[in-house]
Amino acid sequence: MSNKLFSFLVLVWFSSLALAAPEKLPDFTLYEASYILFHHFNEEHQVSVWQHIPFPSKKEQKDFWGAETGLVSAVFFSPFVEDGKNKYFLLTKTVPVGEPFECHACLPLLSAVIFSEKNHRWVVESKNLFLMYAGEYSASPKVKLVDLPGHRHGLLLTFTHYGSGEERYENIMVSAANHSVHYDRL
Repeated sequence: MSNKLFSFLVLVWFSSLALAAPEKLPDFTLYEASYILFHHFNEEHQVSVWQHIPFPSKKEQKDFWGAETGLVSAVFFSPFVEDGKNKYFLLTKTVPVGEPFECHACLPLLSAVIFSEKNHRWVVESKNLFLMYAGEYSASPKVKLVDLPGHRHGLLLTFTHYGSGEERYENIMVSAANHSVHYDRL
């Protein structure tokens, strides 16, 4: 075999390796995700302040103790790949600012957002900032990223409920459709 042919074959082989190598997931941080949504993020305390919350109804604002400003913290933030696209799933909880929020009926506002990478920029693909009020005593659920039918992903949320001296568990599936995020009780 000639040196030129050998060199050509080695070049083709290395080129095929480069094409087969997966792209590195572009860096995306909780800071960037929070800033896109709430225009604020305190890195020291890992929270955002959501001012002038645009509640869909007066009842929802009442459910939030009448406050218009909330303290947002991440419950879950994780990358995943779906249909060959780099994505991140963010689940947050928001509690009213300046309110003691640790009672049995204190249910934080949960929000869910899926970000996707387009043209080397992160954009909101699907969101629901008013997903649900859940989590007694302002507790966060246990969260697990799960595979769903149709090559999709969702979040399995497990809440612990306390009453009559016993614990019971509730599972909720969070997933996206048509640029919105919704949930189903299991």
